[in-house]
Order: sequence, then C-alpha cells, then structure tokens
Amino acid sequence: LQPAEVCRPDHDKLAVFQIAYPFYWHALHQVNDCYDRPDEIPLEGACNYLKSLLTNCLANAAALEFSIFKTGYETGLGALLRKATNPEDNKTLYRSFIKEIYTTRWDSFFSEYAVLTRQLCEVTQNWVASMCLFMERYRADLPVLEQLFSNGKPLGNITKISFGLSDRHNGGKTTAILTFASGGKLVYKPKPLDTERVLEAIVDWVNLEKELIGLKIVPVLDKGNYGWQQFIENKGCRTENEVRQFYVRAGYLMAIVYVMEGYDFHYENLIADGAFPYLIDTETIFNPYKE
Repeated sequence: LQPAEVCRPDHDKLAVFQIAYPFYWHALHQVNDCYDRPDEIPLEGACNYLKSLLTNCLANAAALEFSIFKTGYETGLGALLRKATNPEDNKTLYRSFIKEIYTTRWDSFFSEYAVLTRQLCEVTQNWVASMCLFMERYRADLPVLEQLFSNGKPLGNITKISFGLSDRHNGGKTTAILTFASGGKLVYKPKPLDTERVLEAIVDWVNLEKELIGLKIVPVLDKGNYGWQQFIENKGCRTENEVRQFYVRAGYLMAIVYVMEGYDFHYENLIADGAFPYLIDTETIFNPYKE
C-alpha cells in the first residue's frame, strides 16, 4: 500500500479534521515522493500526529462556524418542519455542515480565516519537510546506528514510529521513537545533543571515584544538528538493595545538576531502569540566566 492509502482519516473520531483533509492529502502525496519503498517505514504514527496538528489549528474556528450553522438550521419555520419530519442529532448536523463547507463555502471559509489558512499551510509544509529530512537522516545513519546500538547486527525494518513526543523544534521537528523488527528501540532527536556528551564526560569523571557505586548514561550518537539515543525502558527495582542504589544514584545526579546550575529536571526527564536513574533530556543542564 502507498502511504496515502495506509493513512485514510477516521472521520467519525476526528470530525473537525475533515475540513483540513485536502491539506492532509496533499502532504501525504508529497511525503510519498521521499520513499524508495512503500513499506520502508510505517506512516500511521506520523499521520496521526499530522491529523492532531491540523485539528488543533482548526478547532476554534470550526466550533464557532458550526455553532452559527446549527443556530441557523434550528430556527425558523423550515427548522420546525425538518424536526417534525426528520429529526437530526448533532452528528448528522455536523455532516451537513461539512458538506456545506465543501460544496458552497470552501473559498469563503478560508478567505475569512486567512491567518488560519496560513497556519494550516505552514503546519503541512513543516510536517512534509521534517518527515523527508528524517528519512534522509535515517538512511544515511543506519549503518552507524546498527554498529553503535545493535552490536553490528541488523536492526530490521521499522515496525512502529511515534512522532510528536516533545516540543516542536526548528520548523516543527519533534522527537520520535522508532521500534524495529529486531525488538530494538531508538529515539530520534532533531536538535543538538552536545549537552548529552557533556553529561557523559561528567559521569565518566564521577565513575573514576572507586568508592561510589557508579552511574550510567544514555548512549547517544551526536550528529551536530540532530542525534540518536538508545531507548531506555522504564523498569522497577527487583530488590530492596536496588531501591537503595537507585536513590543513591539519584542523589549523584542531583548533585551534578546542582553543581552545573541546571534546571527543569522534573519527572518527565527522568527514566528509572531498575537501580539506575537516567536523565533523558539535558538541554537545560547549564543555566545561562543565573548571575
């Protein structure tokens, strides 16, 4: 199947999205040109992310226009006759509203909401650009990824990919998690990972102290403007001793962050893998605002 065929929108679940469907369809056709093979990467996660972006843009305008449409539809003698002969619920009314948008109000709707139209175009083009750039980077880096994260063994086809897992960076790019047929997982980050390398150097220095129980860092491949990380599974401790070790190591990390004057290290930026805590987003490990 072609990507556009794989990602048909579910109109019942994303009613507002129907208005933006032409933008979505155009984006899929553009991304389709970036793929050498239709099965190279599953697009479902990326498509769902685009749907949510377009829906969020449209939500307020669509709600307002539907409210106006519904008010006009439910008032007057014609409305009384329709209710008596063919009562309609909100779902049916909304379908009538969408039909009116496509048949008689397409141009006027997007002319009236010119800023919204521009936002939809920007979201669409940013998504296309970020997806094509992701594919270009993935293809170029795959041999190194397999060497670094899979001991030189093939990772296999990507079986699942989830986008939209972070704030959007530099033209709408976001963090993604890739799951491979081999069972491995990698994290793609479209931003510099130089602070991860700084933390790695600090942890290596701390681990030189033999009396400490030692820390681990998330393996990374820093490519300058972007990078890749090993995915860390969230696992609980198996013994009471592991619990103690976890909190001792958490104290080490807290001390490092304190000394580096870092901030924004809350629970979403910490992964617990048994007795080892990992900081997974270190872009704020330096505080440039403190005098």
